[in-house]
This record gives sequence, structure tokens and C-alpha cells, in this order.
Amino acid sequence: MIDVSLLTNHTFWLVLGMLLMISEVLTPGVFVVVFFGFGALVVGALTWLGLVDSWAWQLVWFATASLVSLVIARRRFQALLKGDVSGASYSGDSDMIGKRVKVLTDFKNGNGVVFFRGARWEAVADEPLKANSEAWIVGHSSITLTVSSKPL
Repeated sequence: MIDVSLLTNHTFWLVLGMLLMISEVLTPGVFVVVFFGFGALVVGALTWLGLVDSWAWQLVWFATASLVSLVIARRRFQALLKGDVSGASYSGDSDMIGKRVKVLTDFKNGNGVVFFRGARWEAVADEPLKANSEAWIVGHSSITLTVSSKPL
């Protein structure tokens, strides 16, 4: 059983907020966890100031602050969430072939996800690739990139 007195401690909320924000950095391409981290920091501050005491009100403030920050900030960071491709032009294979990408997920059965020009791309490879490594585009078919661990 969870000790409810732990949840009313401002330290719990501040540590939770920091852990959620740090986890955002470690999870590429998500950009949602940070808003819950912000909500936890708000509750930690309100609890520390003595403005919120009960566990139920802390949960209400956590949900409210998280959702409000998500709605407000999502509008402002729309380009960051979708990837900014303004000014980018596509000129065929030569525009992509040989470019470096970041591998976002481990490749399983030759399939994975990479990050290229501000967007996530489905990708295939003839070799196992690990998340957070680099790869190079060696071809593409429609919207699926073919990548390799070795540059051309």
C-alpha cells in the first residue's frame, strides 16, 4: 500500500518533476513527458509554499497544470513537434543519398525508425542497427529510407 503522506511532501513532487523532465531528454521524438514534469514542479512549489495540502488537491493541480501547459505550449512548439521543413526542397535521390541520420529505435527484422531533417522516418537496413547510433541513407522507396552503418 502506498503511504499517502509521501505524496503530500513537496520533495516528492519536485523530484518527480525533475525526473520526468530528464526522461524527456532520454526519449527521442516524444516531447510530451516534459509537460507532466512541469505539472509536478507546479505541485511541488504549491505544496512547498503551503498553498495545497491534501493529496486529492495535489492530484487535481498536477493534472490541471500538466494539461494546460500541454495545450498552451503545443501551439507554440508546433514546428518543433512536427519538424520544420520550411525552405527544404526535394530534388530527387541526390538530395537524400549519403546524408547522415540518427537511429531512433533498434532495428528488428531489418525495420526501424530514424530521424532526418526534423522528422521521424520509417527505415530498412540489411544489418542490425542500434538506437542512438548514426547511419547513412543509401536509398529510398516512397517514404521509407534504406540506411546503412557505413557511409557511401
